Amino acid sequence: MLSELDFKNELNDRQLEAVLTTDGPLLILAGAGSGKTRVLMYKIAWLIEKGLARPNEILAVTFTNKAADEMKTRIAKMLPECNFHYVNTFHSFCVKVLSASTKENPFIIYDDSDKKSLIKDIIKQMNLDDNEYAPAKISSIISNYKNRMQGPEYIEQTTVESINLANIYKTYLDKMAINNAFDFDDLIINGYKAFKNDEPFADQLRNRFKYVLIDEYQDINTAQYMLVKEICRNNKNITVVGDDDQSIYKFRGADMSIMLRFEKDYPEAKVVRLEQNYRSTGKILEAANALMTNNKMRKKKTLWTDKGDGEKINLMIYPDGKSEAHSVVMKIKELIKKGDFKYGDFAVLYRTNSQSRLFEEACRQEGIPYKIIGANSFYNAKEIKDITAYLHLVMNKKDNIAFKRIINVPKRGLGDSAIKRIEEFAESSEISLFEALEEMIGFTTKQTEEINKFIKLINDTTEIAEIADAYTAVKYLIESSKIKDSFYNEEGELISAEYLNREANVDEFMNSAQDYVTTYEDKSLAGFLANISLQSDLDHYNENEGTVSLMTFHLTKGLEFPVVFLTGIEENIIPHFMSTKAKTQSLSLAGIEEERRLFYVGITRAEKLLFMTYALKRMNRGLMDYSTPSRFLSEIPDDCIKKIEDRKIPPRSLVGTYNKISRMTSLKGQKNMFDNSGMAISEETSFEVGDKVTHNIFGKGIVISSKNGTSKVDFIGKGTKTIVNSFLSKI
Repeated sequence: MLSELDFKNELNDRQLEAVLTTDGPLLILAGAGSGKTRVLMYKIAWLIEKGLARPNEILAVTFTNKAADEMKTRIAKMLPECNFHYVNTFHSFCVKVLSASTKENPFIIYDDSDKKSLIKDIIKQMNLDDNEYAPAKISSIISNYKNRMQGPEYIEQTTVESINLANIYKTYLDKMAINNAFDFDDLIINGYKAFKNDEPFADQLRNRFKYVLIDEYQDINTAQYMLVKEICRNNKNITVVGDDDQSIYKFRGADMSIMLRFEKDYPEAKVVRLEQNYRSTGKILEAANALMTNNKMRKKKTLWTDKGDGEKINLMIYPDGKSEAHSVVMKIKELIKKGDFKYGDFAVLYRTNSQSRLFEEACRQEGIPYKIIGANSFYNAKEIKDITAYLHLVMNKKDNIAFKRIINVPKRGLGDSAIKRIEEFAESSEISLFEALEEMIGFTTKQTEEINKFIKLINDTTEIAEIADAYTAVKYLIESSKIKDSFYNEEGELISAEYLNREANVDEFMNSAQDYVTTYEDKSLAGFLANISLQSDLDHYNENEGTVSLMTFHLTKGLEFPVVFLTGIEENIIPHFMSTKAKTQSLSLAGIEEERRLFYVGITRAEKLLFMTYALKRMNRGLMDYSTPSRFLSEIPDDCIKKIEDRKIPPRSLVGTYNKISRMTSLKGQKNMFDNSGMAISEETSFEVGDKVTHNIFGKGIVISSKNGTSKVDFIGKGTKTIVNSFLSKI
């Protein structure tokens, strides 16, 4: 049994206030590292210990199975005699509701793979092009409509494409109903409908749950919100816990405004702010607080700690992305050698998965055990394996495994029957599949055209590989195969956010080829492929010593590490360039605010040491592009920054100069940068339209527009590039 003194000893004043508030709606604004899970556990224990509710009269809802399991485990330790079952995800709760309300008509659940397969069949039945109507894209669109509780009738059917989309959506719903199947979104929608359409059943549940507690409320979507409103229609004892400053899942349908309007939904609501942070040191929190004051859409809170200031944030600036990755890994080795940390204490964070490649290679080179969290190794990504399969076929025409992987990547109209014919011919003739393809006839005109293009691509790349280096061969194959074209629809728009990462990975693969030919004496394609194979086969896990964690900013939410590296802190990386391309200014500002929240999440993962890094130049599609430090760096107070690690870069005073310039110009949308000497760019550097200029990489060109310290230049033989003015010279 837990006494009242136990609660007072284990909780700070604000936490205790939240636990003891049992009547009516309660909004707990729980800042990062403030012990929100602890508060939820103690609140449930308090309700049970004081006889306010039995275990089966409390409903606790969170977003992941891992979080739900953790809550159950912690409650079991606190109350070993209590059998507390109702800690659920939204989906698992709805499964229980639907199982109870549809006993005579059992349903099945389709996962994402099942869903995409069904959509693919529908597209085929409707005689539509599955490149234009990609199943992954359609699945995402349908999910977004469902999350907003919108059916096919909400699609404005003004074009052929929108009419087809509405028909696919409607047919999908019809087939799901015939199969009595629910996808994950359906579980929420039909859980809500169970409450709306069966009042006796709904009232039974409403009367059963005397208290409802909802975790991570900042991540809720419209469908989940409407479900919660139905559950709590008769009973206002609802507690929601969340942090609007950590709302980073808009792309999954999360609607932060739901949390921000909680007090409008429940005018009698009490608000408790948890601001004492138990994770990070003072300087880390000072930086996080300063950053978030720049967001307008938020509930004000200020994190603090009694741990002391701790060390300042290490700002490390490097000449390029490769030296950034190498130096981060060497810093990890240095800290390990001192004996204060083990490998498992380190996390390296980046904005996009494609950035992992350089860190993976640096870890392998230095023998650092690591793991990729939430994603495959760079070289195991589908698009990278597709490209390497192409290259293996280029090097060995008898590689049937590679042939079968990429014969329809991108789509060439060769169905299963055509592939089977090729296999049968190859087997009877005792030749490889590629050789069979070269000899066979009898395909349709369109198939023959595509086959000839494929054969020419492989043979031409083979010839190039024999006389040129690996980068030239890789670049030719990627561009000629038009792999990246399959990531876009006919309007030239990316199919989905998933394909943005795929495109970045393809570009990063070209960077890896360029890195190889500039590093190794053997610059051949064969050498490059062998190098990849050796790297991919290395065992980079050491369970005894732990592993360094490599992950995106998004995936680190909910985790914490003694030492954190935030890498690639540059404009167009974080904030990501897509966040600034919104159709309206308000949407653009909302995008920037979400990117700032993402950066805040990264900062607040660090317990003891925090490093931030950026590169002055970064490889992009095999060419070096100059980078601009992220605007977010200028929002961190100078006295939070400790040092610059690379002594080739100018002293901190110049970074301070950059910060001052950035603060003055950020509202005007101007970009700031260091030139090669490290000095901040002068606003006086400017060019007129028509000026002839030269660049040390792109050569000669003509200025076609110039503003805000940058110029768009048409370079001879290189195309149009946007360049910071200080890197251009008049001729």
